[in-house]
Amino acid sequence: MSLYDNSITNDRPGLSQLALRIPGALLTVLYTVHHYLAPNDLTRSWMELLCWPAMLIFSFLLAEGVLRTQDKWTYYIRLLLFALAAELPYDLMRFGYYVSTEGQNVLFTILLCYLVLYVIDYVRLGTDNMAATIAMELICGAAGIKIAELLDLEMGRFAVISCILCYISVRVTYSGAFRLMAIGLMCMTFQQDQVLPLTIAGRAFEVPVQAAALPALLLIHFYRGERGPNTLWVRYASYLFYPLLIIITLLIKRAGA
Repeated sequence: MSLYDNSITNDRPGLSQLALRIPGALLTVLYTVHHYLAPNDLTRSWMELLCWPAMLIFSFLLAEGVLRTQDKWTYYIRLLLFALAAELPYDLMRFGYYVSTEGQNVLFTILLCYLVLYVIDYVRLGTDNMAATIAMELICGAAGIKIAELLDLEMGRFAVISCILCYISVRVTYSGAFRLMAIGLMCMTFQQDQVLPLTIAGRAFEVPVQAAALPALLLIHFYRGERGPNTLWVRYASYLFYPLLIIITLLIKRAGA
């Protein structure tokens, strides 16, 4: 018995992959510029929360990519090359020197998530067995979280789990409800030490910062399963986006220093 269907079709009108990628990129720009160009802001502003919905969007797109891409190793090599390209300016911007082992740019988080999903998908296609697939999802999830912690990857735990949940949700019945419940539960249980204080009707609450990712589910809900424009320029612009953003942010930071 297969855990998933063999097709990813969705005939309802809505967003394409490109249309979904654009708000993810915009949120990434706003967060990166605020986070690295306003380092003395000691309060957790709303701008600091934008990384979470952006990561959820890209986790979903990554899951779609693993399921759809025919040449998975070419996809991996591209991710690796652009992650390496972003690392030197990232280290300069964050730590002030060329090479650092204290942390890696977020493309390495995406790369790890891709490898996690690649292994899961390989087992799923090779066995077509529900128990084996679920077991591999649990094993890869635990291993991915551990690797993310060892490498100090940005949003590592959240990214690993959210990409696996998105991978599952693409092919299960009532996928929208599944994503809402699964990711909502994850947001409320992971990294409880990072909270956002809220006051509603005079009552104070503390909400995990990962809950800021939940509004992105609305955009994902309207995704219709189509790639959209896929010219060579669009594909490489998607890969170049983050390294260029880091380089530009670094140049602005140095010019204002």
